[in-house]
Amino acid sequence: MKDSKIIWIKAKIRLSAVAILFAMLLGYSAQNNRSETVLEPTFYELSYHIDVKKELLSGSATITIKNNSEKSITEIPFLLYKLFEVTGVELSDVSIDYKQEVKPFDDWNKFRANAITIKLPNALDQKQSISIRVYYKGTLKGYEEAGLHYLKDNINPSFIILRPDCLTYPIIGAPNISSLRHINTQKFNYRVSIDVPKELHVVCGGKLVKQNTENESKLFLYESHEPDWRIDITIAKYKIYTSKGVTTYAFDEDLEKAKLVHKAMEDCMDLLTSWWGDVVIKDNFKLIQIPEGYGSQAGLNYILQTSAAFDDKRQLKEVYHEISHLWDVKNIEKFPSRWNEGLAMYSQFKVAEVLDKDIVEEDINKILVSLYDDTIVKEVAFKDYGYKNVTVYSYKVGLLFFWGLNELLGNDEFNALMKAFRVQYSNTGATAEDFIAYVKKNTLKSNIGQFIQDWYYTTDCCLNLNQYKTITDIVNKYKI
Repeated sequence: MKDSKIIWIKAKIRLSAVAILFAMLLGYSAQNNRSETVLEPTFYELSYHIDVKKELLSGSATITIKNNSEKSITEIPFLLYKLFEVTGVELSDVSIDYKQEVKPFDDWNKFRANAITIKLPNALDQKQSISIRVYYKGTLKGYEEAGLHYLKDNINPSFIILRPDCLTYPIIGAPNISSLRHINTQKFNYRVSIDVPKELHVVCGGKLVKQNTENESKLFLYESHEPDWRIDITIAKYKIYTSKGVTTYAFDEDLEKAKLVHKAMEDCMDLLTSWWGDVVIKDNFKLIQIPEGYGSQAGLNYILQTSAAFDDKRQLKEVYHEISHLWDVKNIEKFPSRWNEGLAMYSQFKVAEVLDKDIVEEDINKILVSLYDDTIVKEVAFKDYGYKNVTVYSYKVGLLFFWGLNELLGNDEFNALMKAFRVQYSNTGATAEDFIAYVKKNTLKSNIGQFIQDWYYTTDCCLNLNQYKTITDIVNKYKI
């Protein structure tokens, strides 16, 4: 598979399959994107026991839910993995009624989930919160039959992964894609307690609070650093390597390779710091190895990295991409365009160019060519990707935008602007419009305004995209 194609597939996979990838593939409208989240989780407490020999998970999820609607609510819908069975639901330690049925999504027949409806004994008034505990058990066999080939998730001694893409903890929503469109905008704190065989190690995106070994089992307790929208948990016979604020969790046979990837992460962080200033990491940043084919993903303070990057230096771009997100200014757009993904795509190629001496323009040019016949880029401007719910294009078009901007400004001015922009907006957060305005205000280069007009505010750049064979051709159009 060509490197550029791997990068593009990876870019799509790192978004939650349920929340974003499904919606983009099926083309949900901006109107759907504008709806308010009625029920919002604010805290999860997961307590699991893993029986590897029987390939079973059992435990509970206690979810604190806020009613954001303007009316009282008497029922709460949840989705859970198709092979997980709910065995009880409690409110204030008292059992309450519920129904469950494994069924396909209304708008995706191949995707099946356990649809649960919890009946509240008393109505949940508007703006009020409630904590419900759901008990469940079952085995895990992934979702490859639904066409999601990276969801190979299962329970076995060599590797276990529990993540929202596979609905391994209860997620508020009905069995249709549109009901889950807000999942990546919801932020909650969490606590995770997992009991596993003593030879296994549990890794989670949060902070390790406690680790106890008793007889043949080991208990791990993690807590979130700050609110996040997903909980990712991996379990394996990990070897652990820590250096310079980065902790790598690698499979035993790949430890030496992992140290090289670890060093590449450190070098990437040093380089980005020299460009854009210091970044605060609240705990050791985690690089967590997962098997090839499981889909690299990232959350706050961690990366789930497939084995490809451990075997092929060219795949280090995936690592650079995720690391660069540490320098993101908080996005406060009402309809996020995910412009920071374009910046991360730029970063992965620029870092590879500097650290690995890669000739990256060939791959960038392939991405340019892949957009020649794409109707979306001819109809929707970069600034409207969030509003039109086509943010997957922020990766490709965003890469071309930021690469072109850097070429026109020059490395030194581009990096100085990025660094100053981060300082100004580090506390308040910013929008893409804030970034655009900042660049236009703080550069004397007169050609930048037209470039931004063509590549951000309008689709003029893409109407005749096939006239450009290379990214250099695009840049030369705006050079004075």
